[in-house]
Amino acid sequence: GNSVWSGESMATSSSWKNPSTGVETPQVAAPGVNITMLKCASPWWGYTQSGTSFASPLTAGECALIVSKQPALGSWPEAVRAIVMATAWHNIEGLARLSSKDGAGGIDALAGFRVASRGKGVGFNYGTLLSTSFDANGYYQTQVASAAAGQSVRVSLSFDSTPSGGPAYTQDNLMCDLDLYVYGPTGALVASSTSSIQPFEVVHFSAPSTGNYTVKIRRFSFTGSSEYYGTAFTTSADM
Repeated sequence: GNSVWSGESMATSSSWKNPSTGVETPQVAAPGVNITMLKCASPWWGYTQSGTSFASPLTAGECALIVSKQPALGSWPEAVRAIVMATAWHNIEGLARLSSKDGAGGIDALAGFRVASRGKGVGFNYGTLLSTSFDANGYYQTQVASAAAGQSVRVSLSFDSTPSGGPAYTQDNLMCDLDLYVYGPTGALVASSTSSIQPFEVVHFSAPSTGNYTVKIRRFSFTGSSEYYGTAFTTSADM
């Protein structure tokens, strides 16, 4: 309703009902009410409409900005989704981590671009996991990034699912169950996310001390031969 985040709310027309599987939808939210844009005829400006048809292109635009900064990410949608979800700093309703109406939150394209700018291994990471990628305890270290004491931190893990039941595609099956763990400068666990039904995990916490934070993926189950993944790390300084 105005130019500041505190004045925004979820549109009553927004469809936020989770599917029967319980997987969180939407994953993020974006502006979609009274969006004014170009027209297809003179005078070319002034077409105003509302709906997901306009929120979705804004999210796609953020993805395009991320790929423009890191062209290799054009082949890694898992990492792009991890960046978008991790940097969805605008908490419109409910819990800041994940909630039923705005998912991980409202997108923040500037934060996403800043994470992409920090590069692979720090701002984000991606790769292919094999059953042999994990240590004896089932963990795989994906990235290390720094945060200052008291900063809000968000980390996201994204991997793939396998749709079936076409042409309606009523099932979206996971070939593995991957969990997300973040450890602080002292090596103590500071946050974790262990969903078993969705191809992403998100954590949100206040950094207990200044230093490096280690992001690890834990293999709860791994039934396929390989799995593509992406992770992203952001602090409130990116907002």
